[in-house]
Amino acid sequence: DLLAREAELTDQARDQHGPYFATALHCCGYLTTEIAKVDEDRILFGAMHSLVGKHSMLAALSYARRHRVQGSMNLRQVVESAQRACYYLAHPKDHVKETDTEIVVDEAGVKEKTYRFFDQSMKDHAAAFRQAKRIINMTDAHASLRSAQLIFKQGMTGRDLFFDAENPVLVRVGLWSVINTTVGVFDAYHLAAAQFGGVHFADGF
Repeated sequence: DLLAREAELTDQARDQHGPYFATALHCCGYLTTEIAKVDEDRILFGAMHSLVGKHSMLAALSYARRHRVQGSMNLRQVVESAQRACYYLAHPKDHVKETDTEIVVDEAGVKEKTYRFFDQSMKDHAAAFRQAKRIINMTDAHASLRSAQLIFKQGMTGRDLFFDAENPVLVRVGLWSVINTTVGVFDAYHLAAAQFGGVHFADGF
């Protein structure tokens, strides 16, 4: 029954949320179709970008299916993975140790180094990504009445508790967040690629 309702909400999203849902899906799709090639020595970028693509689509579907907290947590993964991807684009070898028998990736201190890299080399994007995470942390990252009030309606019981209370505006706000975040990710990718290379975009993109 829950799975059927999930599918129903997804099918209804195109009609109920029109360009919000369609544009969010297009933006998520572009994350996979518009990066034509990643150089072999930038494999760490490719790995982190795979998380960006996966979690952006999960975020869009979660918002459409009235799972706001799940959508926001996926969107936080998008932000953090995109920042890490850009950092690895600029520092492809700093965390890789090669021996005669294996390749070891050491992520010690990488979070702090990523934030420092953005503050020094991508200041505008650092501020934008920091604000995106701040909004998620304020509402959905931790259990709070503020978060509960956004998704709960008095009298909800049974299956209804699995889905957020119906609120088309909140769904569209979530979908707009996906659009805004994915466009910001592409802008960050373009800036990082222009400075450090390693990523090739589709013709005309």
